[in-house]
Parts: sequence; C-alpha cells; structure tokens
Amino acid sequence: MRRSPLALALLLVLLCVFPAAGGAKPRSALGPGQALAPGQALVAGSSRLALHRNGDLALYYVPLRAGTPLAKRAKAPGPSCRTRRCRFLRPRRLWHTGTSGYPGARLRMRADGAAVLSAGDRTLWSSRTQRRGASLRLSTDGNLGVYAPRGARISTTGAAFEAELEVVWQTGTESPRYAGSELGPGEVLEPGQYLQSPNGQYELDMTPSGWMALWVRGAGPCPMFIAPESGNGSGGERQPGSSLAMEANGLLALRPPAGAAPLWVMHNYDNPHEDKQPTPVAGSRLVLENDGNLAVFAPGGETVWQTETEKIRGPVLCPGESLWYGQLLGSVYSGPGSQYQADYYLELATANRGRGSELDVNGAGRLTTTHIYKDKTGPSAEGMYVQMQNWGDLQVLLDGSSGGPIWEVGTTFPNSFATVTFLGSLQIYAPMPNAEGNRVFRAIYEKPNADEELSRGIGQAAKLSMSLAPMG
Repeated sequence: MRRSPLALALLLVLLCVFPAAGGAKPRSALGPGQALAPGQALVAGSSRLALHRNGDLALYYVPLRAGTPLAKRAKAPGPSCRTRRCRFLRPRRLWHTGTSGYPGARLRMRADGAAVLSAGDRTLWSSRTQRRGASLRLSTDGNLGVYAPRGARISTTGAAFEAELEVVWQTGTESPRYAGSELGPGEVLEPGQYLQSPNGQYELDMTPSGWMALWVRGAGPCPMFIAPESGNGSGGERQPGSSLAMEANGLLALRPPAGAAPLWVMHNYDNPHEDKQPTPVAGSRLVLENDGNLAVFAPGGETVWQTETEKIRGPVLCPGESLWYGQLLGSVYSGPGSQYQADYYLELATANRGRGSELDVNGAGRLTTTHIYKDKTGPSAEGMYVQMQNWGDLQVLLDGSSGGPIWEVGTTFPNSFATVTFLGSLQIYAPMPNAEGNRVFRAIYEKPNADEELSRGIGQAAKLSMSLAPMG
C-alpha cells in the first residue's frame, strides 16, 4: 500500500521523538568520555535532548504521547501545519545552544568534567565545569544537568561504595508537575505545578517566580492569560513561591508564601469600568476546560468567574499560534482588575452577508474599524483562521485546504510575532541584533502606519510578552 507524503512525514516525526518499542533502551546520560553524534539523542520520560544534524543542541519536552487518540489523529507537525490538532503534537523546546550552521558537530562529556559541543577544533558550547568523574544527565522532569560525585558512603550491604551526586551545572528547565484539570474547594496549585485541560490542548502553569500563565500547548511562549501583571492594576507585585488557591469560601486567590493578603483575586473581566466583582460561592471549583477557558463553577454548576480565553486569546500571537473565526486578539489594557479590557481587537469577520471575509482591527463597541484584508467574493470567514507562521509571515488560511494562503503580510523574519497596539494598529515584531550585537525586537510591519518610523522599538503588548518568556 502506497503511503502519502504526509503520512510518511508523521511517521518520521514520531520515530524521532518516540523510541521504537522493543528496541534498545535510549540513553539518558553521558558518562566521562562518552559522546552524542549528529542525529542522536538522550531520552528520559517526556524529555529529549537532541543533537540536530545542523549543529544545534536542543532540549525538548514532548506534551503528548504518540499513543494518545489525539496524536493518532494529528497530521504531521511542521511549519505548514494547517489544523488545530497537529499543533499540539509539536514538542516544546525548553533550551538550546543556538549553534546551527555547524553540521557534524558532536557533544562529548570530557574526563575533566566539562560537557562540550564542538565542530572540528572549534568549541561551539561548553558547560564550563571542571569536576573529574562528572556526567551529563537528562531528567524526566525536563532538566539537563552536569552531576559530579560529592563524596562516597558505604552501602547498607557493605559490598559497594555509592557516590552522592551534586549538580554543578543545569539548564533549570524542570517541567511543571501535573495536577489534573481542576482544583476543588480548599485545593492549591503549588509553584511548579500545572493544570491541563482533559483534551491535553491547554495548560495553566503556576510558575516558581510567582505568576500563573495559561498557554496553548505546543504553541509559542505567549500566554493567553497571566496573573498578576506585576502590579499593573492586578492587585499586587509578583512574589516567588506564591501559589494559586481555590479557597473553601469560593474565592480564587493567588497568595504569597507567607500567607499574607492575596496578590491577585478573580476579577470581573467583562467590563473594566464596572466596580461590581464576582461574588464567591462556598464550595466552588476551578476548571480548565477543553476550549481553553478557565472558570470557577459554583456547586450548582453556575459560572462564578471565567477568563473567556476560549474567545479572547491574549495580546500576542506567537510563532505557530492561530486565531480562528470567532476568536479575538486583544490589545493590552492596564486598567484596574484585568489584562483583557482591550480598546482594540484583531478578528476575522464575514463580509458581504457571509459571501466574503475580512481581517479587521475593531475598536471597542465597533465604533471604529480598520480593514487589514477584505474580499467580498471569496470564501466565508467562518472556515478561516489566521496563523503566525514560524518563518515570520502572518497568513489567512482556509481550514482543511492544502493550497496557499488567502492573504499574507509577506514578512520572513523567523520568530516574529503579531500584536495589536493600544492605539489600534496591527504590528509584527521581529528579533534583530542591535549595534552591540544583542537581540532586540523591532516592528517590521504596521497597519495602519503610525506617524513615526517603524523602527521606534517595541510596544506595550510586546513588552508584556517578552517579560513572560524568551522568544525562540
């Protein structure tokens, strides 16, 4: 039976990410003198350290197992991913050396205790550790570290010596711990834990640095929802070690480790100028739903509070992330209580009574509209979506179609992202080196154009995005 190119591509991806059953158990560590050749990998649970043939060493956390129904139905992940499902099969890159362009590079754990990636006589990356007997180890929680023997003790049998290991270098990329899809009355989401929607598509992380973030699994590092906003009207500054509590009295609160006044509590996100806030109902539970909405439900099933992230997808569209018909990309609003009382939204809309489509930036209450793209005779927007491609192009695509984009910006800077400014324009930012050689983000596209030059620097929404997680 002849297989389609798409099916073969998916098979290759799964073989690379998941070791074949019945074969030799993959290595999870490199001891002194051992090496990793191009195309090889260390594997530990859902963690994978891959040495790409282009010379880049990258650490991944795979959000889905190949045997799940979602993975079996998914198409091959890649830059041209066209469906919602296939995006969630993509591994999440946690860390990399950024050394692409050196094919044939090898990773070696030297006897002097340093993990070194080199191409010929050129050192591309090093852990800079010097502890004889050290080894490079990959943990199932997503952390990569160099471990060295600290001392020795006699085992309980007295037949052998066991060395205690200490970490002398690490990536610090431990994956958060799974805590189900909901918090019941009195339950707490501790630092480093996460909730995951039952379908595996969305994740709420309680970060050790003191803020929570709701993400699309497998997409870029731009959350749909965060709290608190570091004092931007959301109730207080972030404090490391804070936890999210679904309190028995029905209040959803983010509290510091000392247990003092909450840093953030659930707010009314429907109207930023409305003083009335949700009334806690004792016995409520917090649920992360399959559509990406995070909600507090009373014992009787009534919705007490929700983020509405099934519709409002946050202020930034990351590489690989999509905006579907009926969803909104909102500008950042820094008023009291919330991040999503935006003055402007990017959305797909129908045109010409459903016989066409348009991509618009709408003002609050649709008092003003800027048409980014409009076609009165083309397909209806109900079957379309907007995608920020990994290579930097913002495109309007037809769901299920294998053809090219219906419309595109045409930019080609990898790791670019799109955002709506609080002044009502659509912008695309790209990473570029400045005069000192450091990476900065510059606007490479804006519609409608501002009076000042595009190179003026990063805007409010982009600052918020990059304060959360590194791009690329």
